[in-house]
Amino acid sequence: MSLKKCKTIVVAVDFSSDSSEALREGLVLGKMTGANIVLHHVIHDLPGNPGFYHKKKDKKKSIHLMTDAATDMMVEFVKKSGAATSAKKAKIKLSTSISKGLPHEELMKAAKKSKADAIVVGTSGRSGLSKLLMGSTAQRVVQMAKIPVIVVRK
Repeated sequence: MSLKKCKTIVVAVDFSSDSSEALREGLVLGKMTGANIVLHHVIHDLPGNPGFYHKKKDKKKSIHLMTDAATDMMVEFVKKSGAATSAKKAKIKLSTSISKGLPHEELMKAAKKSKADAIVVGTSGRSGLSKLLMGSTAQRVVQMAKIPVIVVRK
């Protein structure tokens, strides 16, 4: 499949600077091809990093609170990046989605659900021991995907 014929691109978002770079590249590709952009975040609250999604005022841990916090974080991420304005200027649709599970598996599901023609992912969101133990999401996506994957290095 030629990237020139892209209609939908899924961009992996973990709110890191790497995913900001992936978003920028996704928007460039979207502008060039006219493809719609789907920003997808996967809730993966690690035992070694509990509470990442929790609002400061909330003490309870529940999937509902994590989803609410992740949604707020996505809104802020889109706002800070200027992605909505960029997409509007390029006359492409920008949407967001959030799921829960293993990041590489959920990205594959999001790509299938949105009938994506490509996936854009940053090289890393995590580093050190957590990356060693869990592996690289980008690497797993490249291995599993049946569509082109653009890996953006910061």
